Amino acid sequence: MRSFFLRVVLPFLASTTAFPLHAVPPQSPPPPPVRVNEATARLALQDKSSVFSIEIASAGESALSATLTVRVLSADDQLLTQKSTDLKLTRTPRRAELTLPWSFRNSLEDAARTRLFYEVRIPGVSAPVAHGTLSPATITLNLFELSFTGLDVVGSGGTYVAEVWATRPNSTTPVSGVDLQATIGDADPPPAGLSAHARTNSRGKARLTFHLSEGASGGGEADLEVKGTLGGFENSVTGTLHIVSRATILLSTDKPLYQPGQTLHMRALLLNSQRHAWPKQPVTFTVIDPGSTTVFTSGVDSSRFGIASVDWPIPASQKLGTY
Repeated sequence: MRSFFLRVVLPFLASTTAFPLHAVPPQSPPPPPVRVNEATARLALQDKSSVFSIEIASAGESALSATLTVRVLSADDQLLTQKSTDLKLTRTPRRAELTLPWSFRNSLEDAARTRLFYEVRIPGVSAPVAHGTLSPATITLNLFELSFTGLDVVGSGGTYVAEVWATRPNSTTPVSGVDLQATIGDADPPPAGLSAHARTNSRGKARLTFHLSEGASGGGEADLEVKGTLGGFENSVTGTLHIVSRATILLSTDKPLYQPGQTLHMRALLLNSQRHAWPKQPVTFTVIDPGSTTVFTSGVDSSRFGIASVDWPIPASQKLGTY
């Protein structure tokens, strides 16, 4: 009787232990009712606003009502702007668009430090059916940085050329079509020759040519500022140029040796940096005796041939020596 009881119970226990192997697996969550293509997200800048757009479609066969909400957050999660728009979604992807009362028109730093959060909601569902976070700096295609190369020391009276490059921020990807406006000095409006215009080519490159007159910018240092504009975004770069005059003065006298009571005839030929006669320039002649005392000075303008001349009647009491 005892052995029979064991034969009956043990098969039952075996079947009971094996039962969980036939349990139904957990079901996966249903697919979202909308499809959002983040690769199509774009931000177009305007003067005081920006337009955000992205492709959204219904995942089902029937049309679907939805609401798109966009928020822009600062680096410390402060809300900068928020806007919503109602959508009618179909299976065919369509570009949803809304205008935000916010822009970073003149600052790459603002673009890099902000985040754009979007969410899509449908009636009857408490949680967003789609959401994501995007970088404004990444989805704004017309952002660029400027750099230029050129000589630091520039001779007045010549031509100065600056090579300018426009690239995507923090990369070497060229940006074409950037309108450039450049000036040397801070005069408004700039004198002729001290401003230049250009547009970057397919390699993101442009050449700016300036024609510096003699005495341009008063000599010394001058700022070269290059401003670029593309599709509502502006950026600039500034460098300092050292402008020097490379004019030449050839001084001569009618003879090398003089005696007190005679007249010293002095003559100067002025040549500009292009080796051409430099007319109508003020010239000062100064004679200094062996004791470092100024004994004669006279100013005169150069002629149209670049020549200036004066005479010094040497006093009979003048000391001998090298002057």
